Amino acid sequence: MKILCIEPDVVLAKAFKIVFTRNHHDTIMLCLDPQAAIEQIDTQKPDAIVMELQLAPLSGLAFLHELRSYEDFSDIPVVVYSSVPQESFQADAATWRSLGVKKYFYKSTDSLQKVARFIHGVLDEA
Repeated sequence: MKILCIEPDVVLAKAFKIVFTRNHHDTIMLCLDPQAAIEQIDTQKPDAIVMELQLAPLSGLAFLHELRSYEDFSDIPVVVYSSVPQESFQADAATWRSLGVKKYFYKSTDSLQKVARFIHGVLDEA
């Protein structure tokens, strides 16, 4: 299974790689920005994406709109692990779901291990 992690914080991105590797995910691809992620998705279609919403120069919302504009990428499940307050995310929950977001985890309270277990479950269902 290939997981793409889009996380601008290098330390957290590396932590993701460690946690996902321990959870038996074969390939963990790290991208620090959404533009590099689009290129990586184009060459190596991941099975799932874990991403922060606060990205630059493209926002998380703009990234997901762009991702879903490609027919080949319309079915990749997305999990958000973000510092955006949960209330803000929930206010636009229908939009996020329509863009393929399966679950939201808040960085300050949810563990990377929890995210990894959820991704594993999503991929097992596929």
